[in-house]
Amino acid sequence: MVSVHFYDSPLGLIRLTCRNGALTELVFTDLRDEESSDDLDTEVVTDTVRWLDTYFSGSEPDFLPKMKLHGTEFQKRVWELISKVPYGSTCSYGDIAKKLAENNSRMSAQAVGNAVGRNPIAIIIPCHRVIRSDGSIGGYAFGEDLKKSLLELER
Repeated sequence: MVSVHFYDSPLGLIRLTCRNGALTELVFTDLRDEESSDDLDTEVVTDTVRWLDTYFSGSEPDFLPKMKLHGTEFQKRVWELISKVPYGSTCSYGDIAKKLAENNSRMSAQAVGNAVGRNPIAIIIPCHRVIRSDGSIGGYAFGEDLKKSLLELER
């Protein structure tokens, strides 16, 4: 069963989607388009809210809520590498492509960018930490201003 919950962050409203006791989606949204499912997936919701509270207080959370990622094997490998980018740090799309190429054939930064853009669990899988190789901010599914704000929060 799917449950939906909302979190009012300092940077905007966040929708959490859970299924079978695991977080499956965390996205910024402009509207509360449905009611929260207060009685479902309470443990993962509590853990996710605690993670977000810690993060938005300016600290690095030392735990992860239970997550279930849905995507291609390539996307999951990209998201796994993004998850290893330390709090307060950044890496480039090209850096991720090079790490992937160590185990496979050549990999393009553009393919990595497409996988980064499909990350279903924003912030926790920190796709905002991936920037362009020239040091510019690059795109973000929820807007470059929000990406800048997340990076500034981690400084």
